[in-house]
Amino acid sequence: MDLRPAQSCDLPALSSLVEQLGYSPTSIKDLFALYSKGPSMGLWVATHEGKVVGCLAFHVLKQFHGGNLFRIVSLIVDAAYRRRGVGRLLIELAEKEAREKGCEAVELTSALRRKPDGSHEFYRQLGYLDSGACGKCYFRKALV
Repeated sequence: MDLRPAQSCDLPALSSLVEQLGYSPTSIKDLFALYSKGPSMGLWVATHEGKVVGCLAFHVLKQFHGGNLFRIVSLIVDAAYRRRGVGRLLIELAEKEAREKGCEAVELTSALRRKPDGSHEFYRQLGYLDSGACGKCYFRKALV
């Protein structure tokens, strides 16, 4: 398994990964351009024998009250490669990047509908706590 920054030739595979989660990849080209730009954002892929089998997108937030926060905005593993260590490698990469960027924590969200497929337990096994256990609430307001 290899990990590397995403390249434009990965766009079809990234679109396929996004579709596997039930989302529309209509803006994947724009997102690729955005996440490939600078030190505060990143898009990496996991490959096996040259095939993209997973991806990790992140950004670093400079918190108003101090410190940096590393936010995983997407972690997707191809359905055919799940439970083979790809997700763990991508999380390890995220944590390494976070440390190198001086972040005090890594955070992510996982939809409630992902619980039955084992996603929530996967994160717990890697030491991630749900927001209730961290003493936080996650608030969101749709604007469209």
